[in-house]
Amino acid sequence: MNQVWKRKTGQPFCVDVEIKADLRKAGTEDSLSQTVDYASVFTAAKEVLEGPPCNLLETLAERISRKVLDLGRAASVTIRIRKPKVPLPGPIEYAEVEITRP
Repeated sequence: MNQVWKRKTGQPFCVDVEIKADLRKAGTEDSLSQTVDYASVFTAAKEVLEGPPCNLLETLAERISRKVLDLGRAASVTIRIRKPKVPLPGPIEYAEVEITRP
């Protein structure tokens, strides 16, 4: 029952996307075409978060990492997803998952 309520009302998530990439050329040439397109990274994460619901934070993190890596500039990506207001039987600020994918 609780799972259905969560999906119908939605829940807030905090997402961090950390990208490792060789940006030397972008820095020396001051060229936007040689760097990470942050708007595309934001859009990729947003599409996953607003897409089909998942049961696990781990699934969201995997889907976001795949989309970001598919953009082509990242050598690896670390995704952190925090979910505040987790219904547990004691005080907790949030639940968090962190994954790193090459």
